[in-house]
Amino acid sequence: MALQADPVKISVQVVDTGGNTSRKVYPTNLAVVAGDISAIETARDAVVAALEAVTDAVVLKTGILIGETEDTALFGSGEIENQASITVNLATQGKKAVMTIPAPVDGIFVGASGPNYNIVDPTDAAVLAYLALFETGGDFTLSDGEQLDDTTPFNYGKRIHKASTKG
Repeated sequence: MALQADPVKISVQVVDTGGNTSRKVYPTNLAVVAGDISAIETARDAVVAALEAVTDAVVLKTGILIGETEDTALFGSGEIENQASITVNLATQGKKAVMTIPAPVDGIFVGASGPNYNIVDPTDAAVLAYLALFETGGDFTLSDGEQLDDTTPFNYGKRIHKASTKG
């Protein structure tokens, strides 16, 4: 069981006269070699130039999608419909957001049964380590670029269940 590199993809988002956007994803035969993405950047620039020559839309944004896929057929033991919903404090004073964790392990909840089975433990080391990735100065942001308060990121958490039509 190991994550294996996927072929790199180039993402290009264009915008038209009405402000409508479209995203095209171009699979490549390229891979990141020893951390060097210069060949991929060259390919991105080439596809953007070729697209600009055949479209009236304006290239709004590009991206390089580098992914990995598990190389063995396996399934997780949880259900993604079962989620931990955590209300977090943002770095912007007084603002909050909600983050979810799909198929959370039972160990991040306060109790093994009863009402506490559905309450996320605010002192759980794994939860705090996960939230720390999104704190001020961390490498990750929430969807609107916000980061969490680095002194008290956790506000409240509970177990929720999302509807699924897959079973």
